Parts: sequence; C-alpha cells; structure tokens
Amino acid sequence: MTAFIALNTFARTGLLLLFLLLQLSSLGVGIMSLNGTRKKAIFHGAFALTSLCFFMLTALTAPLYERNAGLLPKPFTAFFAGLPVGFYLLMLLLGGAAALFMLHQEWAHRRGMITRAAIKESADNLPAGLCFGASSGLVLLANRTMEGLCHSLTGFDLQDAAAFWDIIATGELKGGAKRLPDTENPIIRLASGRTWSFDRRVIEADGQPVLQITATDSTDLDILHLRLTEGNAELAKMNARLRRFSETIVEVTAKEERLATKTRLHNELGHTLLTTRHILSKEMDEEQALPILDLWKRNIAVLRTGAEANNVTLLEHLTEAAADVGITLKIKGALPKGRQNIQRLIITAGSEALNNAVRHAAATELYMEVLESKGSHIAMFSNNGKIPDTEVIEGGGLSALRTRIERQGGAMTLQSRPVFKLTITLPEGKGE
Repeated sequence: MTAFIALNTFARTGLLLLFLLLQLSSLGVGIMSLNGTRKKAIFHGAFALTSLCFFMLTALTAPLYERNAGLLPKPFTAFFAGLPVGFYLLMLLLGGAAALFMLHQEWAHRRGMITRAAIKESADNLPAGLCFGASSGLVLLANRTMEGLCHSLTGFDLQDAAAFWDIIATGELKGGAKRLPDTENPIIRLASGRTWSFDRRVIEADGQPVLQITATDSTDLDILHLRLTEGNAELAKMNARLRRFSETIVEVTAKEERLATKTRLHNELGHTLLTTRHILSKEMDEEQALPILDLWKRNIAVLRTGAEANNVTLLEHLTEAAADVGITLKIKGALPKGRQNIQRLIITAGSEALNNAVRHAAATELYMEVLESKGSHIAMFSNNGKIPDTEVIEGGGLSALRTRIERQGGAMTLQSRPVFKLTITLPEGKGE
C-alpha cells in the first residue's frame, strides 16, 4: 500500500486538511461541553482526540519541509511518513466517529437540559402573570402575561418590579382599570371586564432575596361573587316577604280562632235556647227546670273564658246537648282515634244537624254515622223529623261549617229529599 510520503502534494495536503478539520471539530465539541453543568467526560475525550490530531499533523508536516525537520527526531518522523495511507484514513474514520459520538451526546444533553430560553418559553406559556425581581427592583424574569398587564395598568414596559407593585397596590391605574375595594391583596378589574388578583412575596434564591409578583385571572370568581351578592340580596327580599307572610298567617290564624269560638258559642247558645224552649213548652216545675240553669251557667263560662267549662268529651257533650232538647242521638261507627281536629269538625257538624233537627224538623231522633273510605273520614247526619218543604238554604251556622271544612280540603253536601241529610268528607291528615 502506498505510503504517505509517496503521495503527491495535493493528496498529502488534503489528508492534512482532514486531520485539521477533525482537530477543530473536536476542539469545538470540547468547548461546547464546558458550558454545561454535567461531568466533563466529553471535554476530556475531545481534548485527547484533539491532541492526537495535533501530534499526527506535527509528525506528518515535519518531513515535508526542511525548516521543520528538526521539530521531531528524524527516525520518528520518517516512521510516520512511511506508514501507509490506509492507517491515516482509519485514524480519520475513527476520529470522525468519535467526534460525531461526542457531538451527539452533547446535543442530547442540551435537549434534556433546562436552559434560560426554555425557562422563559415555559413562563410565557403560563396563563398567569409571573415576575421575579432583584431587591433593587431589576426585573430578572417576566412572562408575556405580566408584561402585558404592566403595560395595560401603567402605560410603561415592565422594567422595575418594585415600582410596578407600588402602582398596582396604591398607585394610579391606566386604561380604565379599577381596583376593587376591601381586599387584602390588590384585585384589579380591567376595562375589558377581566379581573386579576395580584400577590407579592419575597423568596430566597442562591442566598439572595428575590421579589416574586404573581397575577391570577380571577374573572370567574369575581362573576360568582357578584352572583352570590345578588343572590343574598334576593334572599333578603324573600326573608322580608316571608316575615310579612308570617305576620299575615298569625293574623289569619287569630281570625280563624275567633271564628271557631263564635261558631262554638253559636252552637252552645243554640242548644241552650232550644232546651229552654223545650222545657218552657212543657210547663215544668221549678225543680225540673233546674238543669237549664246549669246550661246557662256553662254558656256564661264559655263567654267569659272562650273554653269549655268542664272536661267532658266532644261526643258526650253532643249527646248531652241532644238529650237536653229531647232528642236521642243514635251513633253508628266511631270517631277517628287520636284525630282531635277531625273529631272537632265532625262534632261541629253534628251540632248544626241537631239545631236544624230541633228548629225545622221537630225530630225526636238524630242519626249519626261515621265511616272511613279511601283515606277519607265521612260523617252523615239525618233525623226522623218532617221532610223540608223546600231546598235547605244554608244559614250562618251551616255556612260557617262549610267554610271550615272546605278550608281543610274537605267537602259538605246537603240533601233535602227523600230525607234531610248532612254529609261531610274530610281527607286523612286534614282538619284544623
């Protein structure tokens, strides 16, 4: 194989240039690795390869020029000059592969390494505003969002972090922006309607204090706060209406209680008057007429106290009242147990049926039937007296009874023929 020294000048120059290029490339890779923070294995490898290339260049160049012949011992240079060209091509191939490998490693390292440019790009992509400044106010890092906010609020570029904070905290804002009151940290609403919340804190980096300013888009929270405020105002109005309604309910309840008392007094006085008429019509002596005095005493007690003067049950009271006017009360069924309100309405209906039996029918027996059907309580009243000549017209007592029953979701019907019948229906769970 041809020796290096046997090559023509053009070929030898080209080979030397290739070695020089390999040396420069290796040197460049080594310098690149110095900017990194990892171990300098690549730099050391590049330095060794560069040194080898330099030695080979020196050994090959010396015998070519007599003036350089003394750089290295002649036998040494003659040895390298006599080596085949393939040896040098192999060295170039191996050196080039090594340089490419080191370049690849350095590139892979740089791709995975967080650089200043990568930090700036990442900060710019954040939706929040971010700014770091030195203790002097000098901006160390600020993303696009914070720079845009600074220009919108102050009219200037972000150059002094401390001065920027002073403006957003207490200074005059530009562009129609408004600072929301009564907030711990500055909350600013822009003219566009967007709302930003600012925060300031001092952190430590490399033993030095660093001013950190953040801005968060709080538009959605601001909208929710406005809706909550409006909702609270509406609730306050509703509470006021409920208070007025409660006052109305109290008034209506009082009226109903007065109406119930009047109805009860009407029934009591009606029974008493009927009994008195019945006793007087029979021309009874004084001793026989004494029970009427007890009835009048009881009615007087009711007028004075608005309550029953004794502890007799409602049904017993109706039975006694019927007996006092010479009418026998015949009952089929039983009053609903534990349902005092329903019992009271049934007995009230019975009192009205008794009054009408005495006044208009001249009856001697009053029939009362109580039953339960499909979740409703039904009470029917009739008598053995004469049939009404015309349709029964509701007077004050029957009208008041109908009002009370219908108010509780019930119904009342009157039947004139073939016999007089009063029927009331009350749903389960209803009643005053």
